[in-house]
Amino acid sequence: MDIKTQIQQLVKELGGKFGNPTTSVEIQEMELKLNLKFPKEYKEFLQTFGWINAAQEIFGGGKDIPRWLSAIQETLELREMHQDAFPMNCVAVHADGFGNYYCIVCDGKDVGKVIFWQHDVDIREIYPNTPPDEENDFWIEGPDFWTWLLEMLQGAKKSFNEYEKERK
Repeated sequence: MDIKTQIQQLVKELGGKFGNPTTSVEIQEMELKLNLKFPKEYKEFLQTFGWINAAQEIFGGGKDIPRWLSAIQETLELREMHQDAFPMNCVAVHADGFGNYYCIVCDGKDVGKVIFWQHDVDIREIYPNTPPDEENDFWIEGPDFWTWLLEMLQGAKKSFNEYEKERK
């Protein structure tokens, strides 16, 4: 089973939903608004799913997107609120609920990787900077978007199953 099919299956098992596929024109508009060139994997996600809301909210694009799932809105708001701290080469794809975000790197040495951006640490320790005594890839959460997304949804499914067992 390929990774997209696995993701589709997990979203269905979690009772979630997808957006409509984002068109090439809409993706180009998103890239222009953010002044970024999205990595291939994220473009594929947008063209396949648009966005996902299934225990984990994955930001995307498209005509039918709720504002709170818009990668454009989230990224622009982060840039405005954290002007000196949010990396301009990243697009936000998931919020952890505590003010931190998972983002795709769109330019530079980590292009295509998913990083964890933390809002409440010293600016000298926020991606792409590395905190003292940590590895260079300290902030990297996934080698690419598809791998990160699959692992995120698998973790949500595992948590859901554990919750269901406890309820019985």
